[in-house]
Amino acid sequence: MRIFIENNLTEEFKYFLEKDYDIDLNSYLLELLNKSEPIKLDSEYLNAYYDRNDITEDEVWQYKDDEVFKEIKRDMAEWANEIRNIVKDIPGVEDAQIVGSNQAGMSTYINVNFKRPDETDEIAAAKLKEDPKFLNHYFSGFGQGGGYDGEYRLKFRISNHPEKHISNTNVFMNITGHKFDWIRDSIVNLCTKRVNMLQNYWRDYCNTGKISPKQIERNKRRKNREFLHLEYLNRGYIREKYVTLLKETFGGDRLRTMLGANTLSYIDTTNVKLEDIVANVETHFQSSNIDYITLLFILADCLNKFILDYTFDTGFNYDHLYEDMEPLVDKYEIK
Repeated sequence: MRIFIENNLTEEFKYFLEKDYDIDLNSYLLELLNKSEPIKLDSEYLNAYYDRNDITEDEVWQYKDDEVFKEIKRDMAEWANEIRNIVKDIPGVEDAQIVGSNQAGMSTYINVNFKRPDETDEIAAAKLKEDPKFLNHYFSGFGQGGGYDGEYRLKFRISNHPEKHISNTNVFMNITGHKFDWIRDSIVNLCTKRVNMLQNYWRDYCNTGKISPKQIERNKRRKNREFLHLEYLNRGYIREKYVTLLKETFGGDRLRTMLGANTLSYIDTTNVKLEDIVANVETHFQSSNIDYITLLFILADCLNKFILDYTFDTGFNYDHLYEDMEPLVDKYEIK
């Protein structure tokens, strides 16, 4: 009803027209994703929305343009934006951008770029006087497989279903069964670790003037389109054909947080690095259908309990470690 000044009803409704009720309309909007609830499969949201129980994951694509997915995408965009704002405040992060998906479901990407050393860097300024291509070599290499340029970007894929095609995503996060806090903390922690890793790469290059052999190998895999993936927790099976775990940036770091001080001290007495232990364990159990983080927990448990049995002189007894791990891997393998 339109109310004009001439209308006698104006005075009668004046109180209601002028009163500010401070109504939060957002609270009345449908919110399918709740921060305090674990993420479900797309089919579960569809069945709940339409009060059905027969929609399968294979049929999800048929509902691509339905309101239910528009709302899910809006909710996920809000989550991603909140995470993006936190990531942008991490010292060493240049910027972070959100990229949506035009496919059915909640898949969302957060692309993070890290600050790169330039001529204003104190060390770089000094080195550039000796070698004008000092920075170019750091990023692009010396014609032997490239430099560290590719490490200054991370592309997170936040989704509740696997990728259907190979992409250049660095971190695939299967968020099924996880809550918002886990998603946020996982991304923030990994970005923080990447900043620390880049500082180490830069420091090593400044000291040696060389690109590490491991970096050359990573670039070689990129060139062969074997993109570096970090299958980040929960139903990330390490036997998948195209998944190459970033052992240096995740496995070794995560394992270190699980080990006791005494365990770390004994390992330091050997010539074995944590990332080498992780790499050998991954290779040995690569045919096991086990969640990656569960594998790390089993590895850490054995190391904490039996580290004296595995270390000798400057070596490491992998066969003994595998024997201790195998019963637990069999127990927790996903059938």
